[in-house]
Amino acid sequence: MIAKSFTIGMLIVGAILGAGFASGAELISFFGLDTSPIVVAVLVTVLVFLVSCLFLFLGNKVNKKTISLVNQKVYGKFFFLADAFLLVNSLIILSAMLAATNSLGASIFSSSFSPLYAVIIGVICATVSIKGKKGLITANKFVSPIMIAVLVFIGLFISITATGGRGVSFNAGTIWVVIIYVSMNMMLAATVVTTLGKLNKKIIFLSSGIAAASMGLLVFVLMTALNRYGYVMGSMPTLDMARYIHPAIFWTMALALAAGIFTTILTAMTGLVAWFEGVFGGKIFSAFTVLAAGFILSNLGFSTVITLLYPIIGIVGLVYILFASIYSFKKTKFIKPLTNSNQKNNKIKTRKTLVQR
Repeated sequence: MIAKSFTIGMLIVGAILGAGFASGAELISFFGLDTSPIVVAVLVTVLVFLVSCLFLFLGNKVNKKTISLVNQKVYGKFFFLADAFLLVNSLIILSAMLAATNSLGASIFSSSFSPLYAVIIGVICATVSIKGKKGLITANKFVSPIMIAVLVFIGLFISITATGGRGVSFNAGTIWVVIIYVSMNMMLAATVVTTLGKLNKKIIFLSSGIAAASMGLLVFVLMTALNRYGYVMGSMPTLDMARYIHPAIFWTMALALAAGIFTTILTAMTGLVAWFEGVFGGKIFSAFTVLAAGFILSNLGFSTVITLLYPIIGIVGLVYILFASIYSFKKTKFIKPLTNSNQKNNKIKTRKTLVQR
């Protein structure tokens, strides 16, 4: 049970830990440098736990193999709207990660070969995605824990060694921003974790707890590091900070970013390939069609996608979560007995009325 819970927890974390998060650009875009890291971390922990439980319970209840079939159960005749949103979301994130790959390659080597960096990692992910959820789960089981360890180490190192720092604050508006932030991040995970099928409650709660604790820790450590450093530059702040600390730290950070890109592209492509295969047939054709579409959209650029499109995904994602919550609430066991009890009471009342007559 613990091993399976850990694997599912790392699957959720892997869907979130893309280049946007690991680079710090996503955190700065949503929270800036002055928001209290501990408050955001606590809120993220609670919300990731709740939404993870929701999606896993939903998958357990529906027990379908693809996100489209899940949406048909939850949204009925309007399922195509949910399908369209999740597909566009996955495609946007895929394009952002391909653009991030080129940015990372340009930062390490040369911008002259920028398209080649995305092509290499894209082809690798397309090949793995052909194996379906099994390949995705296996990859995240090993890559996500390493990423967590590296990001925590680098975040702590920067926090301890950096001089200066900025004052932090908190206001009620931060709660709304955190809600949108978690909503945005959990949408990619939804395409996979809702299709895991039957799971017992202990596994659902434990895997959600592992994912939530991991993300809360990472948010706190990275936000503290960004605050302590005092200023940022470029599209990948944590990589820029690591560059000025030590070459070994820089290369470690670069590898962590590459791993984050890999797991996020793989999650996005696995969901997209599963959907395209159901429509057009053929995993290989579907995988490379999805990859081609991602390359086209990647021309928007990494920073543009994070700044403009991620908040929109978060707002629409909140609607998706709301409807999933309503469906799950209606299907919970404590409602059915109540309904049955009402039916029994009605039958008793009917019998008493007939006897009196």
